[in-house]
Amino acid sequence: MGMSDYVAGLRSKVGNDLVLLPGVTGVVMRGTPDSREVLAVRRSENGVWTLISGAIDPGEQAHEAMVREIHEETTLQARITRLLWVQTLPRSTYPNGDQTQYYDIAFLCEAVAGEAKVGDDESSAVAWFPIDALPELDDRYRKTLTLALESSHDVYLGPEGLRPEDLA
Repeated sequence: MGMSDYVAGLRSKVGNDLVLLPGVTGVVMRGTPDSREVLAVRRSENGVWTLISGAIDPGEQAHEAMVREIHEETTLQARITRLLWVQTLPRSTYPNGDQTQYYDIAFLCEAVAGEAKVGDDESSAVAWFPIDALPELDDRYRKTLTLALESSHDVYLGPEGLRPEDLA
């Protein structure tokens, strides 16, 4: 899918300058506690494996955006099972020079219908991986996955993964 009409409109006004955007990340899982698998996508622009992620559209709720992104990127139907983490991500620059910083909301999700396959041009591959045989993921995605595997239902805040009681 690439850039939404909303972001394209912003970019037409601000060029490559920094834009803060709301985003979502999903740890999509299937299987039993003894044999869980995680869904990952290989990004078309750089060949890197990641969890499912994307921007929230104007007027869209975060959980709706997450379910939409999962479907767009993998054709799967999924449901949200838990809120994991809320954080502002570091600034990033896309190959075209666009500077972006995401305010990210991460969810644990469960696949409920369909077969995982590439659903748009953002990904070149989609695959299920056993927890102990994941492709290399960057630190943010690894930490998000670690939080998803915890039995706690705590929501973590900031890049440090603080719990609300840590802020008191």
